[in-house]
Amino acid sequence: MDTPRSPAARSAAFLAELGDIPRAEDPALLRQKSRDFHWFSPVLKQALEGARADLLLLPRSAEELERIASACARHRVPLTLRGGGTGNYGQCVPLSGGVVVETAGLERILSLRPGAVRAEAGIRLQAINDAARPQGWELRLYPSTVRSSSLGGFLAGGAGGVGSCMWGILAQPGNVLSATVLTVEETPRRIELAGPELRLLLHGYGTTGILLEAEVPLAAAHQWIECVFAFPRFAEAARFGRTLVEQNGIVKREVASIAWPGATHFRPIAEVVPEGAALVLASLADISVPAARALLAETGGEECLALDAAACAARGMPPVYEFGWNHATLSALRARGGRGVTYLQVGLPPGGEIAMIEAIMAALPGEVVPQCEWVRLGATVTCFGLHLVMTDSIPRLREIEAVYRSLGATLKDAHAWDVEHGDPQPVHAEMAAFRRRVDPFGLLNPGKLLSAG
Repeated sequence: MDTPRSPAARSAAFLAELGDIPRAEDPALLRQKSRDFHWFSPVLKQALEGARADLLLLPRSAEELERIASACARHRVPLTLRGGGTGNYGQCVPLSGGVVVETAGLERILSLRPGAVRAEAGIRLQAINDAARPQGWELRLYPSTVRSSSLGGFLAGGAGGVGSCMWGILAQPGNVLSATVLTVEETPRRIELAGPELRLLLHGYGTTGILLEAEVPLAAAHQWIECVFAFPRFAEAARFGRTLVEQNGIVKREVASIAWPGATHFRPIAEVVPEGAALVLASLADISVPAARALLAETGGEECLALDAAACAARGMPPVYEFGWNHATLSALRARGGRGVTYLQVGLPPGGEIAMIEAIMAALPGEVVPQCEWVRLGATVTCFGLHLVMTDSIPRLREIEAVYRSLGATLKDAHAWDVEHGDPQPVHAEMAAFRRRVDPFGLLNPGKLLSAG
């Protein structure tokens, strides 16, 4: 893709309105800040290769961000927001040039009270946990990239993650409390969102307003034990993962079932996992480990590791959620020299997930490595499928997708850069209408919310 240039982004009049807001025009830096981890997908890697911004802006406050919004509206400059840049779908890749605005300078915690924190959008999620844990709290939900992801990036680009096995996904009521967004108009307005209105912001790739700050709930902090359990067959690992999540009394933040040879991609644990074994990766509160072990004793599984934070550090091992979610794709790419691997996001029928995955493995032997991230969706326990595909050939990827669909699986397109194709939802029509209210000139991340025109 050759990104259309925006001459106004470097015009003297536009730059004069920005005043002393830090900026950069170095081509190498612009290329770096115009990317995320979309290269996990061979489709997106090919399609977005030439996309980059004309200018990088680094606001230090909400007031400077407001000045940027006003200048962009006045000069019709496309504006793409960037958090930690850890997304996988090109969320922060500018398709129309213009400016990329990195929000890392907006990093203040505005309030921290029992059960909730309000913070600016650019704050790293790990910084919230570091501040909350001494008071006995931590975030309910965060991505596996918690150390580098921002609050705004997670809300605008994410859906679920670590903690979803206890608390569900971001879009479920109560998992985001409120947010303040800024409009892109010549005189920007601040709009407060709460309750059902938050759906207009979540997973919108920054197309429905500039997120300034948000309040999210906290959970009681625990001492976490990182557990690795091995099973002779994937179905047994999947059943045990489901069982752990079904137990309300077992406190957990991560439960994933991963087929062989997934274990070989995780260097810190590969040596302790039996050859050919499927895994359950579980991050459990220390108080819940005995109950999990009692359940394990009723299965054909074995405990390979159960380490607290100090023991993990001594072993050079991260929390097990860094082997889950899309970290698993990154681990496989690293293990295989950066080639020959991509992934699918697979929707599976609740209650029928295991049988369908077994059918998929039988139809595509050696070509897919199923991974189940077990989650709660209301009263339902199910899994999000993040399946490794052992090819980076686009034609073969499309053939494999056809096999999944023929077996009844639903695919959420991990190889599309727009909101609608990634995860079709009825709320997208409302998002498009809201976007026209807050961004009348269509400058926010153009090309990502197709229904907005």
